[in-house]
Formats: sequence, structure tokens, C-alpha cells
Amino acid sequence: MACDLAGEVLHHLHPERWWLFSRWMWSPRLRTGAVALVTTEADLSGETPGETYLKLGRTLVMLRASAEAGGLLDLGEEPWNLDVLLACVYCVYLYTITRLRMTQEFNKVIPPLPELVRRILGVHRLETLEA
Repeated sequence: MACDLAGEVLHHLHPERWWLFSRWMWSPRLRTGAVALVTTEADLSGETPGETYLKLGRTLVMLRASAEAGGLLDLGEEPWNLDVLLACVYCVYLYTITRLRMTQEFNKVIPPLPELVRRILGVHRLETLEA
């Protein structure tokens, strides 16, 4: 939890300098997350949280270059484009898994996909804060 908070605070204060590090992107304990869904050869395991962060960061640089080359980040120079892309990948995965394995009643509890992405990114109540 501490690594998630630190990773999010650093990234949102200086996104050009610090990568986002959150369990939905990569969970060292479970060895899963959005980055694992879009890479096949990346070794993201580290001896320490710092080493894991550096490996994740190198992988994110590679993913950004691939996404830009493929035209997936043609939304401008926003530093959060990759975060949104990975959140969408993770939420589609989450939707697929829960829809296949859970009951209809449980599936009704999960918010619609755009709302789920906003929740994963922590911006689901931004409109209320700005009002």
C-alpha cells in the first residue's frame, strides 16, 4: 500500500520524471497486472521495491515507444496517456474475467467500463471536487 501511494504521489506531482507504480499495473506478489497483460518477455521481479520500480519503469518506456509507434497515444504530449491506456487494458481484462466467472448479481455491482477506468485511476469524483 505504501509503494502504491508513493508511486502515485510522485507520478502525479512530476509525471515526466516518475513512473506510475500501482498494484493494478504490476503486483510483485501476485505477478500480474496491466503491464503483464501487454508484455510477454518483461522481467519485472526485483529483490527490492526500488529494483522492481526500475524494471517496471524500463518496461513502461518500452511500452510507451511501442504505443506511440502504433498510433495508440496520438492524443498529444500528455504524460498520463499511457496510464489511461493501461487502465483500459486492465479494466477490459477485469470485465472479461468477472463476466465469465461471477453471477449476474455480482456483475451488476461493477460500474460501467468508463466509470471503472476512472475509479482505477482515482479520478472518478473529480467533477464533484471541481464544482
